[in-house]
Formats: sequence, structure tokens, C-alpha cells
Amino acid sequence: AYAMFQTEGFEAISMRRLAAEIGSTVMTVYRYYPRKIDILKALWARIFTTLFDRLDELATDQTDPAQRLRAIALGYVRFWLNHRDHYF
Repeated sequence: AYAMFQTEGFEAISMRRLAAEIGSTVMTVYRYYPRKIDILKALWARIFTTLFDRLDELATDQTDPAQRLRAIALGYVRFWLNHRDHYF
């Protein structure tokens, strides 16, 4: 789903097509994801979990609150610059 949404856009992909791509029935996909937006939400949750885990690591390395905030802010910007494909 991630690759398909990236290349063709969210609106262009149907649940039926997603099911065909993974070799499943559309009803099986609907069992896990009632709507296509639920698939997108799951993808975003995975991306944000990765981001927040990284920011937690950066924050843990700093004891000074100002340095912690700076590390988190820079880490946030770096993440999106290094993962532009996630943003779009």
C-alpha cells in the first residue's frame, strides 16, 4: 500500500486493487482495514513511531533542557529531510 500510495496517490488506489496486489481477497483486506483511510492511518502510525523513537533517543542523550529541546527540534527536521518520501 505504501509504495502504491507513493507512486499513484491515495485516491487512485482501490481496496480491490490493494487486495489483488497482495494476493488476497478484498473481503480479507476489509476484515483488517474497514476503510482505505485506515490503511493510510496504519502507515502513518508506523512512520510516526519511528520518528518518535528516534526523538526519544536524542532527548535521552541530553541532560540540559535547552540542549534536549535543540536535539529534538533538529532531529525532527532531519528526519523529514532524510525521509521526504514519508512526508508526501
